[in-house]
Amino acid sequence: MADLKTRPTKSLGQNFLHDEAVAAWIVEQLELGPEDHLVEVGPGLGALSEFAVGRCRSATLIEKDGRLAEYLRARFAHLPGVEVLHEDALDFDRRALLAKGSVKVLGNLPYYVSSQVLLAFTKEPGMVSRLVFTLQKEMAERLSAKPSTKDYGALTLLVGRRWQVRYVRTLPGSVFLPAPKVESGVVVLTPRADGELPDCDGRLFARLVKEGFSQRRKMLRKMLASHHLDWPALCAAIGVEETVRGEALSLRQWVELTRYAAISA
Repeated sequence: MADLKTRPTKSLGQNFLHDEAVAAWIVEQLELGPEDHLVEVGPGLGALSEFAVGRCRSATLIEKDGRLAEYLRARFAHLPGVEVLHEDALDFDRRALLAKGSVKVLGNLPYYVSSQVLLAFTKEPGMVSRLVFTLQKEMAERLSAKPSTKDYGALTLLVGRRWQVRYVRTLPGSVFLPAPKVESGVVVLTPRADGELPDCDGRLFARLVKEGFSQRRKMLRKMLASHHLDWPALCAAIGVEETVRGEALSLRQWVELTRYAAISA
């Protein structure tokens, strides 16, 4: 940063990983191979990129900060397979990945935009075979939460319907510069196996989940009243009490609820 005559930008949520051992370990979790195309979101100064770009066939580094994008272009100019894009990851056209073959995604995500980035890179259609993200610990715990816990919610389900999420490590603020006041968590996401869950309408699933958790302490039948479901029959079919709240349903039960709602529409 001193060489660039610049400082971390608070509005971009910049906290740069400076621990090389941690950086190397995070990249190991991505299991990059010579056939893979890497997408890194928010590479910053390249702490992760340094350990990743030499392991894969090609790479796309998406950096919102123009100063750092130029720095990364210069740093990796000797590698013809590395492309640095100066843009917001939320504006990135994922269709560009269709021709890339095996795609894996890496990122130390700014806390203020992490949920939007997560949903953008995990939504259908699937083009990615593995994701490793460093997030605020609270967000990482939400992704891997179990039913009937305070962290279990809409984000858990919206990501979890298609992805297995593993919380693999907690990182102290001291491994970043500037050091955030909260801990971070590293999560690994891999696609669910075909047939692991019944198929359902993804858009309807998302709509029902968001409605069901919009006021999480209310009974689910009240939150989904606009769908005019046969509530006693539905509850009998998925094996829950009629007074159940959304937070008590497992992922599979939410999928079954969606299937029931689609048939009843």
